[in-house]
Amino acid sequence: MDKKEFYRKQHGYRDDGQPIDWPLWIANSGVAQTFQPGARYAAVADLLGSCANKPRILEIGCGSGLACAYMLQHAATVTGVDIDSPPHLKNNREPRLNFVEYDADGIWPFPDQSFDLVVAMMVVEHVFDPFHFVDEARRVLVRGGSFIINVPIITYFKHRLKFLLGQVPTTSSAGWFEERSWDGGHIHNFNVPLVDRLLTEAGFRVRRRVAVGQAARLKSLFPNLLAAELTFVADAV
Repeated sequence: MDKKEFYRKQHGYRDDGQPIDWPLWIANSGVAQTFQPGARYAAVADLLGSCANKPRILEIGCGSGLACAYMLQHAATVTGVDIDSPPHLKNNREPRLNFVEYDADGIWPFPDQSFDLVVAMMVVEHVFDPFHFVDEARRVLVRGGSFIINVPIITYFKHRLKFLLGQVPTTSSAGWFEERSWDGGHIHNFNVPLVDRLLTEAGFRVRRRVAVGQAARLKSLFPNLLAAELTFVADAV
């Protein structure tokens, strides 16, 4: 099994390849909920709501492209990248949406300083080289641009308890062993100091850390202990 087939097996979207009516799909999908407070894209919504100008956005790991289409209402353009693009993205007819099938472990196929915002939600734990990943994000961002990444946190207190009991924590969905997808394809573990250091040494300044889920504000106060999933908002300096 090659790398593309591996990710298709885990996360692939298959369809008939017909062009998507994006406004209709957005209205019927519930994607707006993922941008609400406490949800995975909440930090993205906060940043877009405060932008004076509409940014050029790049999302790595765009999947079906639905989040890209939703962000377009606040953006000049949105580009989505995934290692395995579903057929409907190859027939996209929205001119301000662009989809590229590409492996983010390579050199990203974009010029230096070509985006104002890079978004990568639950992606960095899947890539081969996180150092390369954040370096490429810094390269394609303008100075002062923002990088928003979301990762599982291995030091979450429930994970610590499992370690104490001699068990291995699950940082993806339950049932991964039966699906033959080792921890959902996660190949790296992170805590808050490690992500801070990774971003800082790549030329970013971490501005916010936002927890995901219920009691997100409380979790954000002690994220290394209370957050199972955490979003980092960093500025390119």
